[in-house]
Amino acid sequence: MRVLQTDLHKQEVLYAVLVHSPDLNKKFSKYPLLEDDPNAVCVYKDGHFIWRSEAMCETHWYEFDDDKMEAVENHRPRKFNVWDHVALALHVENDQVLTFDFNKPEDFLTYCENDDVAYVEGFQDHDKANELVKELWPEWLGALKVERPLQMHYPVTELKLVLTGSCGEETSSTGNTISGKQAFYSSGSGSVEMEVDNLEVKIINTPKFSELTTKEEIKETLNYIRCSGPALHVFLLVISLKNITANLIRTVERFELIFQNKALRRTMILFTHQAQTELDIQEMMQEVQQFLTEKVGNRYLVFNNRLEDRDPQRVSDLLRQVKKILGGE
Repeated sequence: MRVLQTDLHKQEVLYAVLVHSPDLNKKFSKYPLLEDDPNAVCVYKDGHFIWRSEAMCETHWYEFDDDKMEAVENHRPRKFNVWDHVALALHVENDQVLTFDFNKPEDFLTYCENDDVAYVEGFQDHDKANELVKELWPEWLGALKVERPLQMHYPVTELKLVLTGSCGEETSSTGNTISGKQAFYSSGSGSVEMEVDNLEVKIINTPKFSELTTKEEIKETLNYIRCSGPALHVFLLVISLKNITANLIRTVERFELIFQNKALRRTMILFTHQAQTELDIQEMMQEVQQFLTEKVGNRYLVFNNRLEDRDPQRVSDLLRQVKKILGGE
């Protein structure tokens, strides 16, 4: 396999890969071999052609201004995409005919989980992926294996923590305690950046759930999350330990309505307090253990969110668990 050419289009970049017989290496030697480059969109590794989905799409926030006749930055929560595509150019000599088994690709199909917030309708879950494959191959009896994006298997060096919850004061106080400074004063969209344990962290605060009641408000918040990179993110669902059973169930239900059920797969619950004893905390957690296991796979942390009592080790513990959710070490 060799790098044949790169074609630039208005909103697309097309990478053409030449596939030829080993006997013709000399004939096509002017084209560089396709190798295992960690930064490339397409590579050849261990006898396989790999199209890396995490390298596929770049984004920008510019649009053409007809009056100024130039591209200007768009300050609205709108993002534009430049798509990368890969085309295989299969070489055959003279009158040779290329033959292949049309049904063979079905043996290698997998479903890759979406690693970003999604608010548009369409191809979003494993069941729909299976339905689509069934339409293409009616005799197909298998079930798609699930994979995670390759990006999420690389070491995590930067991430985004998205604070959500029913109480604006709790989420703001939690963001301040994690960052170690008075960065948030009330509920609402806002952000702060920090570096801890060689990790670049951006903390995003979102409006309390009572302020997210319309489709427009929810869409605006989701846009804000998407446009506030880095792409890798985890939701921190902040819930006070006070009246924990009622608070937990009600808050999780509201979270699912706003961010959809699948967002729970990348969610950690932070139970916040300021003066609870260890014994009290243990008793409270026993009340909701089964619910936590069912909803978030026991991903939770009890967190003192009073800024004056900030424990750097507790913050490090939190980030370590967040990295595990993302698949990094």
